[in-house]
Amino acid sequence: MLQASSLVTILCRPTGSRLAGSTVTQEVETLKRLIMRRNFTVVLSVWCCLSGCQRQEPSQPSAAVPPVREAPVRLNVLVVNDPALAEGASLLRGEWAQRSGGELVVSQGTIEQLLESVQLPADLVIYPARYVGELVDRQLIRPVRPAVLQNADYAYSDLLPLIRNRLLPFGDQIFALPLGDPPLMLAWRSDLSSEGLAGGERTWSDVKITAPAQSAGLLPLDYASAIELLARARANTQLESGEALCFDPDTMQPRITELPFQRALTELINSRAEEVGGDVDQQATLGWPTMRSQPEPGSTPVQLHYSLLPRSRESYDRSRQRWVANREGQPLALVGIAGRSASVTRSSRNAASAFKLLRWIASGDVASQLSGQSDATCWFRQSQSRKLEPWRSGREFDDRTSQTVTELLSRDDYFLLPRIPQIDAYLQVLDNAVQQATAGPLSVEQALQEAAQQWIQLTDQYGPKRLRTAYRQHLGLGK
Repeated sequence: MLQASSLVTILCRPTGSRLAGSTVTQEVETLKRLIMRRNFTVVLSVWCCLSGCQRQEPSQPSAAVPPVREAPVRLNVLVVNDPALAEGASLLRGEWAQRSGGELVVSQGTIEQLLESVQLPADLVIYPARYVGELVDRQLIRPVRPAVLQNADYAYSDLLPLIRNRLLPFGDQIFALPLGDPPLMLAWRSDLSSEGLAGGERTWSDVKITAPAQSAGLLPLDYASAIELLARARANTQLESGEALCFDPDTMQPRITELPFQRALTELINSRAEEVGGDVDQQATLGWPTMRSQPEPGSTPVQLHYSLLPRSRESYDRSRQRWVANREGQPLALVGIAGRSASVTRSSRNAASAFKLLRWIASGDVASQLSGQSDATCWFRQSQSRKLEPWRSGREFDDRTSQTVTELLSRDDYFLLPRIPQIDAYLQVLDNAVQQATAGPLSVEQALQEAAQQWIQLTDQYGPKRLRTAYRQHLGLGK
């Protein structure tokens, strides 16, 4: 039997040089036997030979392919209800272009436009922090990617404890990064005596809260009467872990008719009645250190002093249905009243680049410079509390005030304004109730009962299940 190599040699000879006679017959028979035995290796070799037995030249190494560079991306940033912050974001365009090669386009919008939008016309949106629940419920913003929070540049552990542990999460996810959320404080003018406001044992019964225009010339506080009522009611209430001030988290029934709210509204009305001709040593307003004052034309700006909110002598224990004395009485940190947050929108087609931008503007010196442009923000990192120049520009507050703010944002004892859909509508109802009770047409009980009925109507209109989900996420109770 011929070896396979010999057979291939024979079959690959030119036609005229092949052997004749019995030799050819033997070769053909050998080839048949190989095929019958399915010796495919030899058959393949023969086929290659018959097809030309052409020698393949070794392939030449291909030239190195240059890495593909990402195409420059144009990112649109929508800043809601904050012209100064929008201007600050616009100043970052050149640095962002140098950093990423992309273009940054900054536009401004109103709260009304934000709340009416079905789809946000931007990749990144910066907005008042109290609307995060609204935007999550309507699926307008994306959860923050874990890689953003884990990035060393973001320095997650540097966030002040109250910001990191309470304001950042919404349910079991994070949908926005903070640009600062100042705690509510008492503010009074330096040209008025502060003897009655400087003490640490002050209670709400000792303080007369006046309107901003009548006291320090501060920027108006949205729903100021409702915010003051909530602050007083929270000081009047003992809350165990998981309890809520405004609604029952299981049924969404309002709790604003309960005794802590009744006492709070009574004290508020009495305070208002004493404003005219009252003791200037006790007169203050509500605000925060980063609020710029707006003196009347021709008037001399006055320096403002800030202090902790008052405490309550007693607080109501709902489980035991009784009032108990507050022996410790540490004032609370009230947050979520102002503040600014930033989120990547679900409508963005450049989410990867948008998340890089989000991390950049919420980290390091960029975050400090941007946040410091706004009247509604505050430092929100431990490292920033040692470098307050961006927030002090054009404002007057001393080192003691800045230390107090940092301490407030490091506490676990707090009240966070409910981040639920239609929060402004609920606040407006509560604000109207205070006005009606103060003016006299309705008693305290009647005003609060009427407000509770309107809250129930708002909840029914929007959807009790949706409101309950948002409220429980806000409280960290799960859906």
